[in-house]
Order: sequence, then structure tokens, then C-alpha cells
Amino acid sequence: MRQPLLVTNDLQLRTEVLRLAAAADVVTELADTAESVRDRYDDSPLVLVGDDLAGMVAALSLPRHPALVLVTEREPDYRTALAIGAAQVLRLPQGEAWLRTALADSGDGQQRAGVLVGMISTGGGPGASTLAAALAL
Repeated sequence: MRQPLLVTNDLQLRTEVLRLAAAADVVTELADTAESVRDRYDDSPLVLVGDDLAGMVAALSLPRHPALVLVTEREPDYRTALAIGAAQVLRLPQGEAWLRTALADSGDGQQRAGVLVGMISTGGGPGASTLAAALAL
């Protein structure tokens, strides 16, 4: 199962995020080196980057991640957020509720790709019903 990724060396920030992850009943992977970030980045449903390692993440020139969040306990640096392609900037403790929800949503493992097919009949015959039943099997 894919797990959220936390990129930080800041012990206090790590403790807070792991506390929120535990409250959301989600296991979070930790990364603090360029190699470990590169290995797990694409497969993570949520990437949380601490402001202490945001410069390292920016230097990696990774592709844009749709759920990358810059997490800080200080005044956010929006230039750094832009450099890493953050979709969200989160300041703790104000953003705890949002982060707990995001962690719970990312760790549920229920997100799967699928195809939706709709059937519309233009007459009263058995054609659309028969085809819809055959497709469902």
C-alpha cells in the first residue's frame, strides 16, 4: 500500500506530523536524503516537505506532484513553496485539522483508477439492457 511521505530532519516538525498521522491511523514513510526522496516521491499519495529540507527537494528538480505540501512551524516562505511546486503551504499548529484529514484521505488505500461506461437506449428493445448486463460481467 502506498503511504504518505514526510521529508524533514526537523525533530519537532517530524514529531508533530507523526502524531497527526497516528491520530489519522496512517503510517508515514520518512525521508531525509536526496536518494530516499527520489525513490519514494512518485509512489506517494501525499508528500509533506518540511521547510528545513525544501531547498534540497527543489535542487532535485523532481516532476510536479499533485499533492505536495510545504509544512512549517514558522512564517511560510512562499518562494520556497513555488520552487518545490507545492500545491499547499501549511503552517502548524493552525493547519492540524487540515493535515489530519489529508493524511487520513491519503492513507485509506481506496483510491483506484477505473472506467465509467454509460448505456443509453434510443428505443424500447432489449439491446441496451443486454449490452449493459454483458459489460457488467
